[in-house]
Amino acid sequence: MRFTWSALLGGLLGGIVTAVVVGIVVARYLPEVGSDHTLRGAGVAALAAALGGVVGVVVGWLVHRRRGRGLGGIAAIVTVLGTGWGTWRWFTASGGVTDLGRTVVEGILILGLGLLVLATASGMTAALLRQHSRLDPETGRLL
Repeated sequence: MRFTWSALLGGLLGGIVTAVVVGIVVARYLPEVGSDHTLRGAGVAALAAALGGVVGVVVGWLVHRRRGRGLGGIAAIVTVLGTGWGTWRWFTASGGVTDLGRTVVEGILILGLGLLVLATASGMTAALLRQHSRLDPETGRLL
C-alpha cells in the first residue's frame, strides 16, 4: 500500500463537496424527528446524495490527476465525510423535538442508509473512472 498525498487531498476535497450537497439535501428533504418521512422525500434525498457522491469522486479523481490508483480510497473518504456530515446535520436540525429513543433510532437508520447510498454511488463511479484513468506510457499500466 502506497500513501499518496494527492489521493488524500482529492478525497478530502471530494468529501467536502459531497458533505455540502448531502447537508443541504438532508436539511431540505428529510423533515425533523417527530414528523412523518415520505417515501418521495426519502427517495429524492437519496438520489441527490448519490449525485453528490458521484460529483465528489469525480472532483477527487481530477485533483488526483486522473490516476487510477487511489480511487478506492477517494471513494471511501467521500462516503464517510458525506454520510457523517449528513447525519450530523439531521441530528442538529431535529434535536429536542421528540424523545431520545426515537431520535437515536431514526439517526441510525439515516446513517446506515446514507452509507449504503453513498458507498454504492461512490464505488460505482470509482470503478467507471478507473477505465478512463491515465496509463503509464512505458508499461501500459495504470498510474
